[in-house]
Amino acid sequence: MRRAVLVCAAWLAAVPAPAPPAPPPPTPQPAGVPPDTYAQQLSVRLYGAAAQPDLYAARVAIHDENPAVRGAGWTGSISESSLRHALGGGLEVSYGFLDDVKFLFDLGGFGSAAEGTFTGYGANSVVDPVLGRLSQRLHRVNRYPVFAQTLGATLLLRSFEWCRFGLTLRVGVCELAGATERAESSGPLGTSWTSRKLTGTAPAAFVGFEWEWLSTAAALGLPMAGYAMLGYRQLQFTSVTAGTTDSTGLSLTGDYLNDDGTRRTLDLSGPEVRIGVQFAISYALTP
Repeated sequence: MRRAVLVCAAWLAAVPAPAPPAPPPPTPQPAGVPPDTYAQQLSVRLYGAAAQPDLYAARVAIHDENPAVRGAGWTGSISESSLRHALGGGLEVSYGFLDDVKFLFDLGGFGSAAEGTFTGYGANSVVDPVLGRLSQRLHRVNRYPVFAQTLGATLLLRSFEWCRFGLTLRVGVCELAGATERAESSGPLGTSWTSRKLTGTAPAAFVGFEWEWLSTAAALGLPMAGYAMLGYRQLQFTSVTAGTTDSTGLSLTGDYLNDDGTRRTLDLSGPEVRIGVQFAISYALTP
């Protein structure tokens, strides 16, 4: 018996003691949660925009034109206040080369328009023995659309699991794309028209704050979320060319001028709001 006990004791002494348990592995980051930086994040945005351009010179011209046309035998007016509102949209692509800075390329456009219809009386109307007085109609429309190409960067200000905020700055070139001022007269006295096509380019700058929503709805089945931006655009066309044509075959090209002969500036500077969707290409959104 004693010998058996000694054998068991010797065997137990030869068995190595169990190693202490290994520490638990670190808890991995939940799938779908993006890091707190812009680094290596590629995204594409589609957005709509609403702006309030200045267009002071154009509004003054309409303000002066309304009483002048009415004094020439017409009734009606052009809505100059419409020029204080502009709508637009665009596409933006960005990539984070640094932790707190992403660089971007933006293609977009926006435009403002004003129009109105005048009805003729007196010399601008005729009296038909059967139908009575028939009035000439004068339709006026001014359109100022702009195409913009900008490069910029966004600085990350604050990030949370579900959203983040940034300060964005963009600079680039804008051009008038199909800007026209047109008048068309139609009625018993015949039909005629005059059209003035405006062309020009100008440097532009935009600064604003953006908010990104980093959560997505699982039901959408797409890596997309919303974002919003509020900022101010600086844009003045100081050298504009006007090409005038009319129904008689007249064709003239020259500077875009005020009534006093000075160059007219198209100032489309003003606050702008953007709302759109963002597609996460190289990173995951919070489900």
